[in-house]
Amino acid sequence: YASLFALRRKEPDTPRPYRAWGYPVVPGVAFAIAALLLVAMTLGDRVGALITAGMMLVCWPAAKLVRRMRRV
Repeated sequence: YASLFALRRKEPDTPRPYRAWGYPVVPGVAFAIAALLLVAMTLGDRVGALITAGMMLVCWPAAKLVRRMRRV
């Protein structure tokens, strides 16, 4: 959802393959609900949230490294 807002702000004149119904209200509400759900799940299972965050911290640089190696 955040990428939708970022792209619309960064490139407002780019043709869109689909229209976001109710923009910006409906995507904003969906983003807020997803964020609240993420917070609730984190508070409910802190160990699982820490494991997930750790995996994300490892995978993000690994994905950048793989992408850089593919260019060579």
